[in-house]
Amino acid sequence: MKMTFFPPIDSEYATARLVMPQGTAYEVTEKKLKKMIDEAYVIKQTHIGEYNDPVTGQTINRSIVGDVITTIGGQNIAGVRGPASSGVANLGEVQLQLMAPEDRVYFRDEKLRNVKTRDLVKKWRTKIGTIQGAQEITTKATIGRTSEPIAIKLSMPALGTSENTTKTLSEVSNKIKNLMEEHPALFDIHDTFERTKEEVRPTIKKEAMQRGLTRAMIGRQVQGGFSGHEAQRIQRGQNEVKVMVRYPIDERASMASLENMRIRLPDSGSVPLSSIADLKTTESYPTIRRNDKARTLYVLADADKDDKNLDLEKIRQDLQPKITELVAENPGMTYEFAGEGRERKESLDALKFGGVVCLLGIYAMLAIPFKSYTQPLIVMSIIPFSIIGALLGHIIMDIPFSVMSAFGLLAMAGVVVNDSLVMVHYINMKRDEGMSLTQAVSQAGGARFRPILLTSLTTFCGILPTMFEKSTQAQFVVPMGISLAWGVLFATFITLILVPICYLILEDLKSGLRRYWNWQTGRKPEPASL
Repeated sequence: MKMTFFPPIDSEYATARLVMPQGTAYEVTEKKLKKMIDEAYVIKQTHIGEYNDPVTGQTINRSIVGDVITTIGGQNIAGVRGPASSGVANLGEVQLQLMAPEDRVYFRDEKLRNVKTRDLVKKWRTKIGTIQGAQEITTKATIGRTSEPIAIKLSMPALGTSENTTKTLSEVSNKIKNLMEEHPALFDIHDTFERTKEEVRPTIKKEAMQRGLTRAMIGRQVQGGFSGHEAQRIQRGQNEVKVMVRYPIDERASMASLENMRIRLPDSGSVPLSSIADLKTTESYPTIRRNDKARTLYVLADADKDDKNLDLEKIRQDLQPKITELVAENPGMTYEFAGEGRERKESLDALKFGGVVCLLGIYAMLAIPFKSYTQPLIVMSIIPFSIIGALLGHIIMDIPFSVMSAFGLLAMAGVVVNDSLVMVHYINMKRDEGMSLTQAVSQAGGARFRPILLTSLTTFCGILPTMFEKSTQAQFVVPMGISLAWGVLFATFITLILVPICYLILEDLKSGLRRYWNWQTGRKPEPASL
């Protein structure tokens, strides 16, 4: 049986994202994005088939791919996955809007009915190949995942200058990416290191400082002249339009324009920027990330969860000693596995705590009506065996066991005790009426067979539509439904055998302990009730 932390759920959007170096113009990003767009239309044309329209009843040729959405200067504008970004010239994105899974059943071609978004993205990614000058190319085909399957966080305190710290982190990051590339199941390997971009740094001259000028004053004026100051806002219907005042575009297009820009002096008048400051072109990092005063960098990789040989835990164990050796070469540097690995550990810890609370709650609610500390254990003895049924259900339906399946096990624990509760209650009732233990236990299975079977079958049949639902939204609860339905069904037949046996064993233990106590205290043993 395959196991995974979170079930890979196909999205109704296939996404490819392009990141160019900082400072790349819109026109360049658009040109580089063209290859991704062309291959997207190839995918659309090669996935056309005969489709029985459920509305008109007519048979038409239709592609499983609907619209091709292109974004230049931003990513995730529709908010499909993660935060949106816009107005960034070096970013680009292409999305394929796919037909909903529940509508694909009307295709005559079985391949189109069963096609997965992950398969389409694999073909698309292969056709795109490498794009010259691209800093990063990533693809997404699944939803519900909050982090990457493999994520390594590198941290390092300041090492002399900022450039030295970032350079050291970058070197270690590149070595880790080379180690990840040795595992075929990993792809889209990248880091969060943003390459440098050119910037102009002004150094104020002494005579300018004597006249009261500061770097902040110069910076505000330069920003206003080139980026603009908001003059007013105009209401147009439901939209609000900002009116910005700045230099004409031909006066913002060159270094000479910056040098000749007039800077207002505190005492009055204005002078060219070049006369009060020395302008130097340097390289700078657009974003610097810190955690606890330490510079941080993440190395990320996606994984093919359809690969039956994929074992993320084994990959982490293989990477750990190698990364430890790399980090040890740089004093002060630390690392940790983040992403899905850390989320998995936190979820399992929460499940353990929730499982204990769930079992204690069931025990307390059973002990009160039974007025016994031992009989609730008979009722709850069916829970471990029902887990076997839940695992068999995942094998039969070829669904990987995930954290959602584990949540289903918690729900199942509260349902499967109903059948055994009915049997124990019947045995207690017949014994109170004067029936012998052996006779009450032997009649319990036959007397309560119909209500136990009907209770389990109605539960199983009620969950069947959820288990076979094709819509994207339902895929999150399918593993939970499998755990609950198959666990209840399997427990039905085990209950008829296990509960009577456990009841007799418990009574034998109680009888043996009672005889031992009477022997120790010298009391005359009471006759056993058979």
